[in-house]
Amino acid sequence: MPPPIHARLARATWRALAPLVAVAFLTTACGSDSDAGSGGLPPSTTYAGFVATSVGQTGPLNLTFATPVAAPPGAQPTGTGPALANGAPVNVSGTMQVGGSPIITVEGTIDGEIFEALTDGGWTLAGTLEDGLLIGALDGPGTSSGFLVAASSSPGVPATGYCGTFLGEDTEAPDTGLIGTFSLTIAGGVIAGVMYRWPSMPPAPIYADTIAVHFAGTATPSDISVSQTDPYTQHLFTVDGTYDETGVSGSFHESKGEVPYSFGTFTGTPCG
Repeated sequence: MPPPIHARLARATWRALAPLVAVAFLTTACGSDSDAGSGGLPPSTTYAGFVATSVGQTGPLNLTFATPVAAPPGAQPTGTGPALANGAPVNVSGTMQVGGSPIITVEGTIDGEIFEALTDGGWTLAGTLEDGLLIGALDGPGTSSGFLVAASSSPGVPATGYCGTFLGEDTEAPDTGLIGTFSLTIAGGVIAGVMYRWPSMPPAPIYADTIAVHFAGTATPSDISVSQTDPYTQHLFTVDGTYDETGVSGSFHESKGEVPYSFGTFTGTPCG
């Protein structure tokens, strides 16, 4: 029997982002004095980040593992990864919020690099841990779905999830405009996030034709930067911005060669 769709999405998402995150880790390891080092973010019992759904909901995700976990580079066979405690899956508990929902309790395990959890609100979470970064997908009640990103968070290298929105323009349909959510997690010198976008004006109803753009890049103590090329469309997606403890803001551009496809600006605040 194939794994559930959320698990396949989680692993596919990580495979798409893994090369970009690897470059980010190498860059920060060579040029940063952070505690992340060459093996990614440090092991931690606490992970912090965000959840974002395809219908415009975002919110904080906070997880606590029974023992420190931070799988090293490269996929580990299930049951043999360093996220294990004495050869057994590590229990995880936590909370999340979706939009303006009450706090939702999360309970699950991580086995090797594979994370799976359920919530008291009917959500299913699945993801892959690598280099102290947890990336995955979530399925909710009915047809709700989305993605999650959480990073190892410690006093020396804290992680913060930022939840925000963007306004933009599609150059192929300049009268339509684009709106959506823009969420990212920053920890040490690394960022990872997802932008959900959809047409903002008729004739397309809101949330129809939703597109999820996953991205990963680097961070300094005040700036973020993304530059990645989609292997299928060959579109270059870039992000430039600044952040502090109160929020994040900046701009994004999507192009192919000299042809611009979309652009816009985003703002966000710490999730929750």
